[in-house]
Amino acid sequence: QDSLDQIKKILSTQTAVGLQMCPYDIPTGDLEKCQGGMHCLVISGYKEVCNPTNKNMCKKLLKVHNSWGADWQQQNNDGWLDAETLLSHSDVGRSSQLVYFGQH
Repeated sequence: QDSLDQIKKILSTQTAVGLQMCPYDIPTGDLEKCQGGMHCLVISGYKEVCNPTNKNMCKKLLKVHNSWGADWQQQNNDGWLDAETLLSHSDVGRSSQLVYFGQH
């Protein structure tokens, strides 16, 4: 939750967030030991989507721009990924790091 709060705060200033992660060996616990090389993606948005019949069932989503191309983007809800899943798989602070970009 701390990482998501930090990302939301950065996005609220119209600044995109870069996430450098080890996509093949998660979590590694050490960025320097990433097998297969590091991967970077850009996070440019945040939103919550709630079930219309049950407002208590909401998903937190992050808008991700990935260098894996338009096909990846289309296959993954136009880049809107579940925030909890993305951040748990990237293990922010151990096997990945947040990088701040300029305004978007």
